[in-house]
Amino acid sequence: MSSLLEGTSPVHDPAAAYFAGSGRRQQSPRAEPEETPDDRHARLAAAEKAASQHGADVAPDNVVAPCPYKERHSIEVLVIGPDDAPVENVAVVLEKSETEVLVAKTDAAGHVCFRGLLEQGRYRLYPRELDRDAWELETLEKLPPERDLCKGDAAWKAPSGAGSKGPITHVVREGECISTLAYRYGLLPDTLWNADENAALKKLRGDKNILNPGDSVVIPVPRREAKQVEAGKAYRIRGKGFAETVRVRFLDPEGKPRAKQPYVIALVSDAMTEERAGETNGDGFVIEPAAASVHTVKITLGKGDGRETHEFRVACLAPLDTIAGVQARLCHLGYTCGDEDGELGPWTRRALRDFQRDFNLPVTSEPDDATRKQLRAEFLV
Repeated sequence: MSSLLEGTSPVHDPAAAYFAGSGRRQQSPRAEPEETPDDRHARLAAAEKAASQHGADVAPDNVVAPCPYKERHSIEVLVIGPDDAPVENVAVVLEKSETEVLVAKTDAAGHVCFRGLLEQGRYRLYPRELDRDAWELETLEKLPPERDLCKGDAAWKAPSGAGSKGPITHVVREGECISTLAYRYGLLPDTLWNADENAALKKLRGDKNILNPGDSVVIPVPRREAKQVEAGKAYRIRGKGFAETVRVRFLDPEGKPRAKQPYVIALVSDAMTEERAGETNGDGFVIEPAAASVHTVKITLGKGDGRETHEFRVACLAPLDTIAGVQARLCHLGYTCGDEDGELGPWTRRALRDFQRDFNLPVTSEPDDATRKQLRAEFLV
């Protein structure tokens, strides 16, 4: 008997056929239709419309929004002298760290402004050429938005080291004294006069405001002291200690004080001329404060047709231990020395003789110690 499995046809199974055809049918892939220019324009227009419907600070889905701009702030500085006049060309330093600073010089109105600062930043301020004892910082006001807010970051730089080259030696010229030099170099007069390097000069001259042309003054380096400031505020740097006193005594021909006389005094400096009115005191003195920058004093005494004007050059009086210093004091006291300047000539000897006779001194016609002492007492310096 032949096997039933050999050479026989497969038997049809309806159930197997049903389940074999019941799965997911495999479909042939279809190509996406190509986007036309009109389709692309429509899609961009829809995106722009969606973006315009959202707030500036809220990014819609699937749209990248830029970070809102961060505002920066300012610090304003006004630099004035002891007479409240603005000081031009002063280098002011704003310090962010030991390695980051801003430096700017004041304009003709004494102003300087630093911009592009972070509101929460920590800053320190100082005038580069002023000694730590020669200035003080005053807070003026919180800046209004129109003066405070700005754009862009400050251009911080590394410190240049300017102003730290060491002491210098200054040779005195006519019209200079310790007060005028201290003002020029940003020091208090006493700081300069009491510096160890100037001890020999102090002993020689005795008076800080009476120097001789050719004297040498050592100018020490200003000591730095930065002070804390905040962005968004205005500050004032005030120079201090540079005020001196003008004292002029007026006597009549008999040597009596011209008391209670009205006067107008003009204090002349390179930057300005300040005028004041007053009245001489009971001893005939005009006593007025004056900035160290003043180089000429003009006093108009009296009123009406009897007015008289006297002009004085500040810091031009030679020391009393020089012939020129003796001559200047004699002339101011009414004992003329003619045109002799720094030489002991016949006019000066006659003036000395007359002065010695009037004050009951030994008549030697020489500028001896007794004569110099009396000249100092009469002339006050």
